[in-house]
Amino acid sequence: MSTNSTRKTRKFLIKMSEDEFLHLSNLSGAYNISRAEVVRRLCLNQGMPINRLKYKFITKSLKNAIKINGDLAKLGNLFKLAINIYEKDKTGTIFTRY
Repeated sequence: MSTNSTRKTRKFLIKMSEDEFLHLSNLSGAYNISRAEVVRRLCLNQGMPINRLKYKFITKSLKNAIKINGDLAKLGNLFKLAINIYEKDKTGTIFTRY
């Protein structure tokens, strides 16, 4: 069998239970491909395509996590600065306006 052939002329009929068919339909709907394409990919061990909606959600979540990490770093640095100012103020080396 040639793998370069894009023309599909052979049919393969199988029997399956209602649960199996429902699972196959759910897979095809989740990846937005046909049931035949799901079976073809599984049989040829090609894997499923990346679901674009999930990919966008993961990318957005990762960007938000990076932003939060940066914000926490800024807050930590401000907290350290406040502690240093407080310590210096206690020793009388720095004067505050308040």
